[in-house]
Amino acid sequence: MTLTEKLKEATVAQHKALDEIPGLQVITSEKVSIQDYKQYLKAFQVIHRNIEERIYLKGSQYIPGIEYNIRLSQIEQDMNSLVLETTASELGNEFLKLTDHAVIGAIYVMEGSRLGGKYIAAHLRSHLGLNNEVLNYLNGKPEISWNELKTRINNIPEDKHAEVIKGGTEAFTFYYETLNKIFETA
Repeated sequence: MTLTEKLKEATVAQHKALDEIPGLQVITSEKVSIQDYKQYLKAFQVIHRNIEERIYLKGSQYIPGIEYNIRLSQIEQDMNSLVLETTASELGNEFLKLTDHAVIGAIYVMEGSRLGGKYIAAHLRSHLGLNNEVLNYLNGKPEISWNELKTRINNIPEDKHAEVIKGGTEAFTFYYETLNKIFETA
């Protein structure tokens, strides 16, 4: 079994739980509104602002070029287009203590979210009539594609697999706890 298959298997329940957060469920529902999309952007901007750069820069020692997949500026571009203020919430300090190889698992989770982003963008275009000017975050083309990333992850030495998987499960836990908090207070 490849490392990415192990990651997928180890995080399947967490992924399902994340998809059941009401603030995320609504984004792909028939009832989605522009306000729901704005809240979605604010929530993910908080996550990306707090952890993305540190994770990707640390991970670039194992996956050269991954730092070019950072998406915070795309979220902020969408927020500016929708006349939303950016959020300066500080969180994720414990999460940022990931070991070197665990960071690869966190990158796997963050990059995997791009796949769902394409689906969400298509849904928002068809249900809200949004154009690409406000869908940069969901439509952004990565420097390192998903397939290339999986190939690189699968080349990580087997003695580091448990550490990478731990990083993936910790990333899902962080996403779940953070998004639950954000959507509960919305």
